[in-house]
Amino acid sequence: MSLAFLTVATGRYLAYAQANLLSLWRHRPNAEITVWTDHPGAGGGDGLLGCHWPHLGWPWATLLRYEAYLTHPGLNGSHAADYLYAMDADLLWTRDPWPDLCEHSLVFATHPGFAGAHAKAAPFAQAGLCRLPEGVETPYLAGGFWGGRSERFLGVCEAVRDLIRREAASERVPKWHDETALNRVAVDQPDRHVLPWGWLAPDAACDWYLGDRAQACVLAVTKPKEAR
Repeated sequence: MSLAFLTVATGRYLAYAQANLLSLWRHRPNAEITVWTDHPGAGGGDGLLGCHWPHLGWPWATLLRYEAYLTHPGLNGSHAADYLYAMDADLLWTRDPWPDLCEHSLVFATHPGFAGAHAKAAPFAQAGLCRLPEGVETPYLAGGFWGGRSERFLGVCEAVRDLIRREAASERVPKWHDETALNRVAVDQPDRHVLPWGWLAPDAACDWYLGDRAQACVLAVTKPKEAR
């Protein structure tokens, strides 16, 4: 059984990715990690695969990262992995995530800012192809972590990529980029498991998060505005 974690880290995000990788390996030493980056010489070595990817800027850096994921060798036989997980570059792990993931073929993380008292403010798409079906109620998911068995990962990746392409063809950009599209695709997955609110949390106190950060498995790094 093998696990591979995937991230896109171009521009200033490579520095965040390096801290992410070190924290993940601290708790899960055998994790395989793939980084798509525009920095030459950033990949290679035991457990690390580096792939070239251009720095596309806002909003395409996140909108098109599913195009990068679908080039992963683990989806075509070489560097095969049983489980694939997509993650933001700017995360820090506090414990081994595998015990929370191992029983599920497809997992998503609840967005830390839109649960509990803030659930009604969740920014689901109100128009366009990313709008949820009428009457569907679901937690708002974070785009920063999701994944599962490789064949399920592939299916969701292709669905999100295709949805983003169709929106772009209509000259629409989903409000929260790939996260908006992921929330739409996720509701169609019958085997989805949503990790509890607080599994993913911000790394610093803020007025929009009401949970206990000490219980989180992974923390999203607070960044200065110029690094976003």
